[in-house]
Amino acid sequence: MLDFHRLDEVHLEVLEEWFKDEEILHRLGGTLPLNNWFQYVQKSPYYWAWLVQEQGRPVGAIWMERDTNLQPQ
Repeated sequence: MLDFHRLDEVHLEVLEEWFKDEEILHRLGGTLPLNNWFQYVQKSPYYWAWLVQEQGRPVGAIWMERDTNLQPQ
């Protein structure tokens, strides 16, 4: 079973380790350092981020941002 935890400062260390991988850096280039991004996540009422764990072990991360310019049809 997967557990989703709101991203916090401790989780940033996990993400920073993952982002040292060349393939991940290539895909997400420009994301490091994560502190500025994390401050934005914390301040924005329209941005959410989670660390995903399986049996207590980090296995992924998810983040999403609501597009406030999107108009309902």
